[in-house]
Amino acid sequence: MMRKKSQITLFVMLGLVLLIIFIILMFIKENLEPKRYGLEEILDELETGKIKNHITNCITDVSMDGLEMLGANGGFIYDFQGGQIPFRSLNLGGDYLNYTSLNKHYFVAYALKKNEFCNQLSYLTPDYPRSNARFAELNQFYNSNCLYDSPYSAYDGFFGQSVMTKLCYILRESGCEPFAKGMQIGFTIQKQLESYTAAKLPLCVNFSAFTQRMGLMSITPEASPVVEVNIHAADLVLVVTYPVKIIFEDREPITKLLHYQTTLNVRLGGIYNFIHNILSQDSKNIALNINNEYISSLYWKQGFELKKIKNPCESCPLPYKEDDILEVVDKKSLVKGKPLVFRVAIENRRPALDFIEDQVIDAESATEFYVPLTGYDPDDNKVKYYFLSFGIGRNECTGTGSYPTPLTAADASATGPSGSLMLGAKGWCEADLRIKAGLPYSEIWAPITRKDCGTHEVAVLVVDDSGMFDYQIFQVDITYSMSPPKDGCEDDCKASGEVGNCYEWCRIAASQCRSACPVGGDFYSSGECWGCVDLILNSAERYSHRDCSIITEKKTCIDDMPDCFWVRENQGNAFVESCYNDADLSLVNPPAYIIDS
Repeated sequence: MMRKKSQITLFVMLGLVLLIIFIILMFIKENLEPKRYGLEEILDELETGKIKNHITNCITDVSMDGLEMLGANGGFIYDFQGGQIPFRSLNLGGDYLNYTSLNKHYFVAYALKKNEFCNQLSYLTPDYPRSNARFAELNQFYNSNCLYDSPYSAYDGFFGQSVMTKLCYILRESGCEPFAKGMQIGFTIQKQLESYTAAKLPLCVNFSAFTQRMGLMSITPEASPVVEVNIHAADLVLVVTYPVKIIFEDREPITKLLHYQTTLNVRLGGIYNFIHNILSQDSKNIALNINNEYISSLYWKQGFELKKIKNPCESCPLPYKEDDILEVVDKKSLVKGKPLVFRVAIENRRPALDFIEDQVIDAESATEFYVPLTGYDPDDNKVKYYFLSFGIGRNECTGTGSYPTPLTAADASATGPSGSLMLGAKGWCEADLRIKAGLPYSEIWAPITRKDCGTHEVAVLVVDDSGMFDYQIFQVDITYSMSPPKDGCEDDCKASGEVGNCYEWCRIAASQCRSACPVGGDFYSSGECWGCVDLILNSAERYSHRDCSIITEKKTCIDDMPDCFWVRENQGNAFVESCYNDADLSLVNPPAYIIDS
C-alpha cells in the first residue's frame, strides 16, 4: 500500500515539473517571437501603454534635472550645463556670485542690487538714500516719483532693485503673478526649463527597446519634441508634443504626433513668489530683518525655510566678497528625492542713518535735550556708531579742567540700530560723546547749561560689519531767552569781524552773535563784554581738521579714530587704502569701506 502511494506522489511531482517547463517554454517563445501588433495596438502602446509610461518617466527625470540646476543657480541653466544661457558672457559680481557647497561649485544669479532706475535716490555721502528725508517718508516719495521708471519699479525701493530672473512669459496666459512675467522670453525660468527638457528628452527616450517586441522596424523622432511648461504656485505641468515616424516591416511608414502630459508636485511658482515678495519688502523697509521676519510674507507657505549665507565667496575680489546668498528650501517639493533648494545672490548694501533734524533748545528752561538716532543695515547686520570731532578741536577737549576725559574706543561705539549720544556741557567734541546701547528708542541725550549757548555742529557716522558707512551732520542751537541777541550785532560781526574793541569775541562768535559787546569795552577786563563771550564761547564753527592724508600707516590712522579713518575705496576698478579725516569722508569713491582693525 505504501509503495503504491509513493508511485502516485512521484507521478504527480513529475507532472508538475513538466507543467512548469511548458510554461517557461511558452514564455520564452512569447518573448523571442515578436507579436504582430496591429496599428491600433501600436498607437495604444505609444499613447497609453508602456511606451507612454517610459516617455513620461523621461520627461519627469529630465525636467527634475533642470529644476535642480535652476534652483541652485538662482534661475539659470548655463550652456555648459546643457542650457541656453551663455556663461562666458556673464560677469562675476555683475550677474552671478560664486558659491561652493559640499564640494560642488555653483554660480548663483543676483536677485537684488542697488536701485539704478530711480533717479531720486542718491548714493552720495551723506545724502544717501535721499537728502533730508526720514525713512518713514521714503516709500510715499518713491511711489510718487519712481513707479514709472521701469516696468517693475513698483516692486523696488530705495534700498534695492529686483533683478531676479523672470518666471514666465508675459505674452502667454499662465498662473504666474504679474511681477513674475518677463519681456526677455529667452531668459525666463519657464523658457529655460522648456528648452532644457526638449533638448535632453531624446537622449533619455529609447524606442528601440519596444520596436522588436512590437514587430516594427523602428520608431524614430521626426523632429525635436515641443515642450510647454505651465507654472503654478502649487505645482507645474509639462505638456509635450513628440512627432515620430513608425516604420513597419510590411507596410508604408506613418508619422504620428504623440501628446504627453505630466504634473510635478513642485511649488516652483510659490517659491519664486515668496522670494520676490520678501526681497521687495526688504527694498522698501530698511528695518525688515529677513532672517526672522520672512514668515510675514503673504507668499510664505508651510514647508518654506529660509536662511541667509553671509559672505559665501570669501575668495572673490571686492566688492563681491561682501555679498550674501539667500537660500530657500521647500520640504514639500521633492526634486530627485530631496527638497527643492532655490538660491539667489544679494548685493551688499550700505547702512543708512535716519534723518536728524536741526535742534533748537532754550537753556533758560531746559537742562537737557533728546534727539532721535536710528541707523540700520539693509542686510540685517549689526551697525556701529562713531561721533565725529566737530565743534572745538579734539586736543582742546582732552586733558584736565572742565573738559571731560576722552573715551576709549569701546566707549565711543556701539552695535545695533539703537544707541544714544551724550554731549558734555562744555567741549562739544567726540570726547564728550556717549552711546547707550539697547534702548527701545535710540536717542541722543545731552545735559545743557547757559554756557553751551550757540550753534554746535554734530556729526554721527554709522558703519556696518563690512565697513560701508553713512553719516549726517546736524546743528544743535542752544539759545538763552533771558539774553537774546540785540539788533545789529550779527550784521556788525559779518561786516567787519569786530565790534569796537571786542575783536576776540567776534572772531570766536563769527556770525553767530547772541548779544552785543559794548563799544569801547575791554575784552579781558570788561565783565559785560566777557558775559557776551561766555554765552557763545562754544559756538565756534568746525575747527580746522587734522591733516590725516599725511598718515601712511594703517595702524596709526586707525588708532586716531574718529579724527581719522582708514578707508578702502574704489579707484579705477581697483581698491586702494588711505587715511581720510572726518570732514572728507564725502569725497571717497564708492563702494568704500572704513577699516577699523
